[in-house]
Amino acid sequence: MVVELPRDASALAKGIHARMVAAGLSQKSLPIAAGLKATYVRDIFRGGPNVSPRVDGLEKLANFFGCTVEDLSVMPSPNEAHRRGEFIHEPDELRLVHLWRSLDIEVKKAIFSLAISVSTALNRQDAA
Repeated sequence: MVVELPRDASALAKGIHARMVAAGLSQKSLPIAAGLKATYVRDIFRGGPNVSPRVDGLEKLANFFGCTVEDLSVMPSPNEAHRRGEFIHEPDELRLVHLWRSLDIEVKKAIFSLAISVSTALNRQDAA
């Protein structure tokens, strides 16, 4: 898959900033929630002619915001901003997101399996 990198660093920073604010995140909490280093996000916001963000980081941001890499440099629509504005607002939730992203895929599968088992047992109990 070919990814078209945004050419205008200023537009990229503005687009990411708008999405960040709509999600109720700060410049400090965005990297934690998106699974990036704080310096990566800081460098994007500082901009300048020498800023050339890595594609993998932009893909993480795009995935986090539910858009394409190309869309990161475009201001989000009001509907998109409203939809994303319900995301994360509390520091505890940010820590939970950070913890979840650090888990191995097998651990995540085990957690999902356990959650399904508990849900099934509770549903059976309610039906009885």
